[in-house]
Amino acid sequence: MKIKIRQIKQVIILSIFCWISIDLSAQTMTEIYIPLGQSPGVSGKYSLIGRVESFNMIDSSMTIMMNAGNRKKMVITSACDIYLDKSKLRLSNKKGYCADIKKGLLVEAKYIDNRSDRPIEWLKIQIE
Repeated sequence: MKIKIRQIKQVIILSIFCWISIDLSAQTMTEIYIPLGQSPGVSGKYSLIGRVESFNMIDSSMTIMMNAGNRKKMVITSACDIYLDKSKLRLSNKKGYCADIKKGLLVEAKYIDNRSDRPIEWLKIQIE
């Protein structure tokens, strides 16, 4: 009887860990479909929204100007996911590339591990 209870507890704990990991990866997999500024639990907390002030293709750095007039320089690596948010045009969002980053466009960027000293995990570019 004790063995069955222990096995049941182990199965329940393992199930909880699996459920949590699936939930976290689902956020990443569906991020492309979420409009700029509307990512639940991310937008406004762990991401920055602003207009592209400059983009340097040589060192893959971008400077954005936020509403408060603050500038923030960010590094974009090859692991960064870039999404084109076409929801304002009522079109499907799609994957983008560094070549899609243009001065003046509204962007939302989320840092890896939510730390501003790290490169960008994903970048959304609003296409109007």
